[in-house]
Amino acid sequence: GHTPFGHMGEKILDSLTSCNFRHYEQSLRVVDKLEYDGKGLNLTDLVRDGILKHSKGFGEILPVNSEKLPITLEGQIVRISDIVAYVNHDLDDALRAGIIKNNLIPESVIQTLGHSFAKRIDRIVIDIIDETLKTDLNNISVSETIYTEIINLRKFLFEKVYLRPEKEKEREKIEKILDTIFKRLIKNPEEYLNNYPENDSIERRAIDFIAGMTDRFALNLFESIIIPKYI
Repeated sequence: GHTPFGHMGEKILDSLTSCNFRHYEQSLRVVDKLEYDGKGLNLTDLVRDGILKHSKGFGEILPVNSEKLPITLEGQIVRISDIVAYVNHDLDDALRAGIIKNNLIPESVIQTLGHSFAKRIDRIVIDIIDETLKTDLNNISVSETIYTEIINLRKFLFEKVYLRPEKEKEREKIEKILDTIFKRLIKNPEEYLNNYPENDSIERRAIDFIAGMTDRFALNLFESIIIPKYI
C-alpha cells in the first residue's frame, strides 16, 4: 500500500482524489480487491486486522484503546516491529546521507539504546521479548524506559529528517510527477489500467496503479510522458 516517494507521495495521492487515501487502508484494498486479478486473497479477518492496524504515524505504538490495537499477538508484533525497523533504518540512512550528525542524536537515546544500528535493534528487541514474557504472552509489551526512547527517536526524526524545510522543495517536484501521471491515466486508461474492480471509477483505479509503483517506475513513466519520442 505504500506509494512512490513514501509518505509525501501518500499525501499527494490523497490530494489528487476524494477517496481519502491512506496507505494502510490501501494495503487492505490490495489483498481484498486487487490481488489475484481482482478476486482478492480471501484472507482471514485476523490477518486483515493486522494489515489495517500495522501503521501508527505519530500515534501510539501500542495503544491502550483495544479498538486500535491489533487483535492477535502476530499483529501486535508487526505494529511494533514497523516502528523499530523504520526509526533505526531512517536514522542510519540520515547519518550516511549527511542529513544529520551523530552529535545531534538525543543523548538519552544513545545512552539507553546504543551508539550503533545493531546495538539499538538488539536492545529494543530483547526488551520487547523480556517484557512480553512477563505478561505470560497475553500481549506484546515493551518497558517504559525503552518505549520512551523509541518515542524520543521518532520525534527527533520527524523534526530533523521527515519535516525538514528542504523537503517542501522536493514536494513540488513529486507533486508535478504524480499529477502528470494521474492526468495521463485518466485521459488514456486503456493504456495502463486494469478493468477491475468493475464498480470503481477510473480515478480510483488510477490511484491503485500509482500506489503500486516504485519511485523508479514512477520517474520512468513520467519521463516517457513528457519527453518526446523521435522516430
